[in-house]
Amino acid sequence: MKLKTLLIMLSIVVVTLLSSCSIAPIHTIECITVEIPSIPSVPKLTPEQDASIPQDAYEILVERDQIKSSHIKRIHDIVDTHNSACKE
Repeated sequence: MKLKTLLIMLSIVVVTLLSSCSIAPIHTIECITVEIPSIPSVPKLTPEQDASIPQDAYEILVERDQIKSSHIKRIHDIVDTHNSACKE
């Protein structure tokens, strides 16, 4: 009787272990490409307006525009990298 009980218990353990070793379901993640919006046009200064801006203010505007352009380029690079990864 003890051997039969031991075999039943062992069978239950084996079945339990084998059933937990099944392959886990594979979850897929859909990669969606992102459209890069076009860069909007910005108003430009006429030469007369440009001449009326003090030099220190002009330098600040130039630096600001360079920082914005650099930031826009960085965002475009990030989106391009993402879109390239989605195509792989």
